[in-house]
Amino acid sequence: MPNLRHLFSARIALAAALSSLMLGGGSNLAAQTAEAAKPPSICPKGLKHRTAQQTIEDHLAALQVGNFDLAMCDFADDAVVLLAPLDGPGGVIPPQVTTGLDNIKAGLMGVIGLLGSPSVPQVQTLLATDTVVQITFTAFGSPCTIPDGSDTYIVEKGQITTQTVHDTFKNAPGQTCPVAQPGS
Repeated sequence: MPNLRHLFSARIALAAALSSLMLGGGSNLAAQTAEAAKPPSICPKGLKHRTAQQTIEDHLAALQVGNFDLAMCDFADDAVVLLAPLDGPGGVIPPQVTTGLDNIKAGLMGVIGLLGSPSVPQVQTLLATDTVVQITFTAFGSPCTIPDGSDTYIVEKGQITTQTVHDTFKNAPGQTCPVAQPGS
């Protein structure tokens, strides 16, 4: 599946949590302008004064209601997303680095598309320090499910500067998830 690698490139999210990503832009894509992914008129004032935990809670809330533009306000212009290797139908997809807010946004939207709804993911744990937040989550959607998602965020001045993503995609009952191992 030659297009499979592109499916995973920007897997950020989820959020909700998908702040886990899976589609959109890989390390070979140039960073896009910040203005394209987060129009300034949509970003609330005072974002740089949030704690790390407040930043991620705001981020997850925006993703839960499908407001991707607002969710992008939580990322620094030079944010980086690190994607763990993924066992897919075509074999292991290597770890990837995603940069560029447009690529990150595409990844968030792709994950939600694989789950069928932005309200699907459920945060199981949220652990925060002054600058680091880790979440674990499950997401039972259609055609895919994520039984064991985990994202870690580094937050500086109220914005996500780095995110790590680990997801295991499985087939939803009676469905075929295009990024899950056969028989999962």
